[in-house]
Amino acid sequence: MVDGDRKYKLTRRSAGDIVDRAAETWHRRRVGDNLAIPLGVVAGLALLGQTGTDGTDTTTFVLGLRKRELLEFHQRIWGYAWIRHPYLVQIAEPIHGWLNEERGPSAKVIDAVHAVTHAALSSGLLAITGDSNPVMRCEADLLGMLLSRLRSEGARLALAEIHTPPDMADLLARIVFDCGDGLKPGQWIDEPTAGTGGLLRSAALVMRMRGHDPHQFGWSMGEIDPIAAACAAVNAIVWDLGGNVLIHVGDTLAIGNGPARAYAHRMAVEAHYKEVVKDATTAARFIVAFRKLMTVVGEVEESSYQRPRRPDPVGHLGAAVQARIVRS
Repeated sequence: MVDGDRKYKLTRRSAGDIVDRAAETWHRRRVGDNLAIPLGVVAGLALLGQTGTDGTDTTTFVLGLRKRELLEFHQRIWGYAWIRHPYLVQIAEPIHGWLNEERGPSAKVIDAVHAVTHAALSSGLLAITGDSNPVMRCEADLLGMLLSRLRSEGARLALAEIHTPPDMADLLARIVFDCGDGLKPGQWIDEPTAGTGGLLRSAALVMRMRGHDPHQFGWSMGEIDPIAAACAAVNAIVWDLGGNVLIHVGDTLAIGNGPARAYAHRMAVEAHYKEVVKDATTAARFIVAFRKLMTVVGEVEESSYQRPRRPDPVGHLGAAVQARIVRS
């Protein structure tokens, strides 16, 4: 296990280098203090696999995109993610909502998105978050580290934002799981002050190293800071915690009953999702039927309804995008 431990330590050191470069690049662009932008960029990239199912190298392809194409690429990432994880992507809205604002990002922001993307990927982001082995993906809380780097010390103190060191979190997880009756499928792991989910990262890591599947457990988090909660939602996907994840955004001590509130919210989001999918399916069927009808009566040729063919930078990377997002 010595080699494995050494590999994990190297992974964490590499994670620090990635975060440092991404944060430094963002600050150098002097775009403003909207931390959601660099966090959303790195979070979106963290949802990708190292290669697509067609063998396309994700890092190489993305680094080759032009600035406007790259912006569209980031928008599409979250679209794919919403299809697979509507609840978690809704919780993550504070760090990706800026991508779909009506006026759209300014040229300066687009330039910063391009720069942060290159800094993160060139530093080896997907070597960690894009690893096919969930154990390796659980070795670092990159978004938690990035949030800490981006926020000033005064802001962190005001928010009482103190992230548990990863080694300490791992030790706590081992102590908890090795005491008492141990782990049993169906149990829920609850963290009422979750931050970006660092302690649950350790719990999932120890579970896997003990031969357990995190998908067989429930995961409940509470967090007062919407930005940190958004990062925790993305981490739940990256760390592959499974389908039983609840995140309550609010003051756990003042409001109470966080898991029940989170469950009600999740049910509402999933009900809305089903309605959207139903409406989209109905609309798609109508369009197909309409095209066939117009072709039959000879008013137009079916081919005239086809959009002109043009390169789609996201479309032909769809397999690479879905290589990570399809995991549930």
